[in-house]
Amino acid sequence: MPHVQSRRNRLKLLISALVLSTVFILAAVAQRKHVTADPFAPDQTRARSNNNDRPVFGKQADPLSREMPLPQNTPREREDTPSSDVSVPLEAEKDVPADVLGFVERWRSSLMRKDLEQHAATYAPRVERFFRKRGVSREQVRAEKAQMLAKYPDFNRYEIRDVKLESKSPNRAVVTFRKDWDTSGNSRFAGSERQRLTLHKAAGSWQITGEEELKVYWVRRG
Repeated sequence: MPHVQSRRNRLKLLISALVLSTVFILAAVAQRKHVTADPFAPDQTRARSNNNDRPVFGKQADPLSREMPLPQNTPREREDTPSSDVSVPLEAEKDVPADVLGFVERWRSSLMRKDLEQHAATYAPRVERFFRKRGVSREQVRAEKAQMLAKYPDFNRYEIRDVKLESKSPNRAVVTFRKDWDTSGNSRFAGSERQRLTLHKAAGSWQITGEEELKVYWVRRG
């Protein structure tokens, strides 16, 4: 009988241990489901979004971008939070030629003024790469920019900074920069990304033959 009683006690202890382990595992899983990642942290692992209709040029959302609803009043708690700045001088490294920097500013400001004719004229007749598209005509670029302006006609912010020169030859230049934007219409669309422009010189003037996103830091709309 003592032997049987000992076996029963050990069995009870084993069952108790299994029950406690199950409770701890379920509690850990429940807590993990309520953890929300910081959407502004650029170096965090970003969740893939199932919403692929983000209104960027090229029609497809960057799979690494973090998209979330945009509240009506967003406090400026971080550098990346949109501000009311509309036009600021371009911040660039010293090796960026003045004519290239002036061209980038003309490209930026013409879009802000909604001057589609001048903005489209900054592109080559045939753009080798336009975000995720290849071999896009200037007319196609103009049509997509017009569609964007129709949906988000008001610029609260459209800032370019940290302009860097990747390469330069007499008739070709490649620049990268950080673009921060906050636009609105029936809804708001804001974000921050690293972008690259490839420029070629034709008849003494720079023209864009490539425009692409390098990294999307954050995107919000609503």
